[in-house]
Amino acid sequence: MSAAEDRHWARWIARRAARHPRRVLLAIAALTLVSLALASTLELRLNFTDLLPERNPVAERYRHLMDEWPEPSISIVLRGERAATAAMATELDSLLPGLDGIYNVQARLPQDHLIDHGFALLDPDAFDRMREVLREPSLIGILERFNDDYEREYTDSEENLRDDELEVARALQGTWRALDLLAGHLAGPDAAAPLRDGARSMVAGDPWLLSLDRGLLLISVYPEAHSMRETDELLAITTDVETFITEVAARHPDVEAALTGMGPIGKAEMESIGPYTYALLLLALLVIFLLLARASRGWELPLIQLVPLLVGILWTMGLMALAFGTLNYFTVMMGLVLAGLGIDFTIHLVSRYGHERGAGAECEDALARMLGGTGTGVLTGALTTAAAFLALLIADTRGVFEFGFAAGTGVVLTLTAVFFTLPALLVLRERRHERQGRPLRFSRGQRAGWTWLGAASVAIWRRPAIVLPLFLLLLGAAAWSVGTIGFEYDFMKLEPQDARSVQLQQEIPKRFGIAEQAGWLIHQDVDSARADAEALRDLAVVGEVSAISDYLPPAARLRRYRPQLEALRDSVQRHAVPATRPLDPARLGGQVDRLWDNLDLMSNLAFQAGLDRIVTVVDGMTGYDADTNAYDSTAVLPRLTRILTRETAARRLPAVAAEFEREMRRILIRMTGTEMATPADLPRDVRLGFLPRDGSARYRTTVWPRSYAWSRTASDRFISQTARIAPSLVSTPQLFIVMTEETLLDGRNGSLLALAVIALLLLLHFRHPVGLLAMLPLLGSAVFMIGSLRLIGMKYNYINLIALPIILGIGIDDGVHALHRFREETARGAERINAAFRHVGRAILLTSLTTMIGFGSIALYRHPGMASFGIVLTMGVGFCFVTSAFVLPAVLRVFTGTSSRKGAEE
Repeated sequence: MSAAEDRHWARWIARRAARHPRRVLLAIAALTLVSLALASTLELRLNFTDLLPERNPVAERYRHLMDEWPEPSISIVLRGERAATAAMATELDSLLPGLDGIYNVQARLPQDHLIDHGFALLDPDAFDRMREVLREPSLIGILERFNDDYEREYTDSEENLRDDELEVARALQGTWRALDLLAGHLAGPDAAAPLRDGARSMVAGDPWLLSLDRGLLLISVYPEAHSMRETDELLAITTDVETFITEVAARHPDVEAALTGMGPIGKAEMESIGPYTYALLLLALLVIFLLLARASRGWELPLIQLVPLLVGILWTMGLMALAFGTLNYFTVMMGLVLAGLGIDFTIHLVSRYGHERGAGAECEDALARMLGGTGTGVLTGALTTAAAFLALLIADTRGVFEFGFAAGTGVVLTLTAVFFTLPALLVLRERRHERQGRPLRFSRGQRAGWTWLGAASVAIWRRPAIVLPLFLLLLGAAAWSVGTIGFEYDFMKLEPQDARSVQLQQEIPKRFGIAEQAGWLIHQDVDSARADAEALRDLAVVGEVSAISDYLPPAARLRRYRPQLEALRDSVQRHAVPATRPLDPARLGGQVDRLWDNLDLMSNLAFQAGLDRIVTVVDGMTGYDADTNAYDSTAVLPRLTRILTRETAARRLPAVAAEFEREMRRILIRMTGTEMATPADLPRDVRLGFLPRDGSARYRTTVWPRSYAWSRTASDRFISQTARIAPSLVSTPQLFIVMTEETLLDGRNGSLLALAVIALLLLLHFRHPVGLLAMLPLLGSAVFMIGSLRLIGMKYNYINLIALPIILGIGIDDGVHALHRFREETARGAERINAAFRHVGRAILLTSLTTMIGFGSIALYRHPGMASFGIVLTMGVGFCFVTSAFVLPAVLRVFTGTSSRKGAEE
C-alpha cells in the first residue's frame, strides 16, 4: 500500500464518497442552502472609512466629526446661462427642503445677512476701503471709486492680488452681475431682473454659488442619513433627489442638471461594482468551464469541477454574513478570488484521479490516492494560502482585516467543499455511465500528462548556468523598478471615469477655483473660530476658509466702528436722491472703459502669478479667451460699451441711475447697522451648516488648500503648515496619506508574517529544508508583479497595494505541487524532472489559466481601482507559473543534482 493510500483521512473520505455519495451530497446541499439564505442578507457597503485604520488618531477625529456633523453628501450642478440656472435654482431652493430625508439645503449666499452686517464684518483695512468706495452711492461715483481702489491696490501689486485672490474674484462676480443688469435696463424696458439686484450684488456678491465663468451653479444638499453608517439610506435619498431633479428639469429645458458628491459617487460605485460582481463571476465561471471543457474534450467533468467551487463560495458568503453582515471594497471580490483559487484544487485532484484510473486503480482506491497523494499537496498549498490571507488579520484597517478573514476562511471552506463534494460527484458520474452501458475511458493524456512541458523542464534542468543568471538579472531589474513606481494620490482617478458624478467632481474644482480636498476643525466658541480662521487665511497653502465667524462680527470691532457707521448713516439719510439727474453716457462709458483697462492689468498680473480664479472671472467679463486669443463680443463689458453709444441708453440712463442710487442708499443704511448678531440670527441653512446635529454651541470650520493637493509633496506641505495653527485639524490629504500608509504597513506586515508561516508549514510538510524551494515561485512572482507595473504605466494605489500578501498566498500553490510531485517520483535525474513536470505542469498551467481568468475578470470592473487590483494579481499568477515551470527545474538541479528521491530528501 502506498503512502498516499495509507492516509486514514483520505481513505475515510474516499470510502464515504464511494459507498454513500448521495448521502454526502444531501448533507452538503442542506448546508449550502443555509449558507445561501445567510448570504442573501449581505449588504454591499463601499465605505471610505472602512479603509481607515481603527486606532489612528486622525481617523478617530474624522469619524467623530462625521458622527456629529451633517455632510453635504449631494451636490446639484446646474449647467447653462445664468438666468436659466438661477430660475431653476430658485424653484429647487423652495422645494428641496420639503423632501423626506433632507436635513439642510444650501443654495443661496445669505445676501440679506451680509448686507445687514456688511461693514461690521470687514477688517479695519477693508472697512476703510469700502467706506471710501461707497461714500457717494451714485452709479458713476461707485464705478469711479471702484476703479480708484483697483488702481491703488491691485493693478500693479501681484502680492495684494495673491493675498486677496478669493475676495477679488467674488467681488468681480458681483460687479459682473450688476453690470449685466445695468446693460439690460439701458438696452430696453424688458430687463431680466430688477436693477436693485444689481446694487445688492455689487455690495454683497452674486447670491448664487456660481463657477468662475458663471456656467455652473452649485446647490449643496445635506441628507439626514449618516454618510458612513447609513449607506442604504443615503443611496435611497440620492435616488429620490435624482428623480426629483429630473422632474424639475423638465420645466427648465435650457438647463442641464446632474448630481455629484459622496452620495451620487457612492451610487456610481455600487452600480460599477455590485451588479458587475455577479456578471463577472458568471463570466469567469463560464470561461473557466469552456477552458476545462476544451482540455478534457467534454462538458461533464468541467461541470463537476465547478460545483464544489460554487459550494465553497456560498459557504464563505454565509460565514461573511454571520461575521460582518456587509461586504467592503475588498470582500466584494471574494467570489471572484475564490473562483480563481478554488478551481485549482479540483484541477489538480481530477488530474490525479484520471491518472490513477487510467493506470487501472479501482474507483475507491483512485479516490484515496487522489486525496492522499495530490490532495496532500493541495491541502498544504491551501493551508499556506489560507495562512497568507489570515496573516492580514493583524491589520488595523477594517477593510483589509475583513478581507484577510474572508479569504483565509474561504480557502479552507472551499477546500473542504472540494474534498467532500468532488469525490461524491466523480462516483455518481461513473455510476451513471455504467448504468447507461458506456463506462468511462480515461485518455492517454490523463495518464501521460503533457510531454512538451516535461521536455521543456528537462531542457531547463540541463542548463542552470544559463537559466539562473538570466532569472537573477531580470529579478534585479524588476526589483529596481519597484522603487521607481509612483503612487496615485488622486482619489477621483480611481473612481469609475464614465460616471457623470465622478466627471463633475473632477470638473468642479477647476470651474469654481477651489481645491477638491478640505480640512475640518471644531471650535467651542465663535472667537476661537475667528482667530484660527484669520491665522489660517494668512498661510500660503490655504486658499479658502469657511467659519461661522465670517457671518458674526466681533463685539469689540462693532464698538470701534459704531461712531463712523452712525455718521455714515446720517449722511446718507440727509441727502435725498432726485427722481432724475442729468447724466452723460460718455462719462459712464469712460468709467466702464477705465474698468476694462484695470481688469486687463489685473488679469495679466494674476496670470503671471498663477491666480486662475481672477483670470477666469476677468476673462468672462471682458470676453477674452486666452486659449484662442479671441474676444467674445457678447461678454458684459463689450456689450455694455456698445449699448452706451446708443440713443436708447441716453434716454434711459437718468432714470436707471436714479433707481440704482436709491437702492444703493437703502443698502448703505442697512449696512451701517450696529446691532450685534448671534448664531441664532443666521439664516437656518447657514446655521445648520456650521452646527452639529444636536444643535449644541460648537462650530465646524472648513479649510481648503490653495491648489490641488493630490501629490505627497503638496499634501505634506498643507498638513505641516496648517498643523502649526490648528493641530487638531483633520483633512482629506491627511486621511488619504493615513489610509495609504496604513494599507502599505498592513500589506508589508501581512507579507512578512505570511512568509514566516508559509516557511514553517513547508518545513512541517516536507520535513526537510528542501521544501523551502517551493517559495521560489512566489518570491520571484511577487517582485516581477510589482516591478512590471512600470512597464504598463500603472501606479500604486490604495487597493492594489494589498495584492502582495495575496500573491504570496496564491503563488505558493504552484511551487508546492511541483515540489510535491518531484518528491513522489522515484526516477533519477532528467527522467525524474520529466516525469514530475509533464504531469504536474499540465495541472499547474490549467490552474494558472483558470486563476488568471478569475482575477482577470476583476480587471474588467468599471472601477479603475478595482480593475488595477485584478490586473496586478493576473500578472502575478502568470509570473508564478513561469517561475514554477521554467525556473524551478534549474533550481532543483542545483540543490538536488541527479539524486533519487531519498537523496533529495536528505
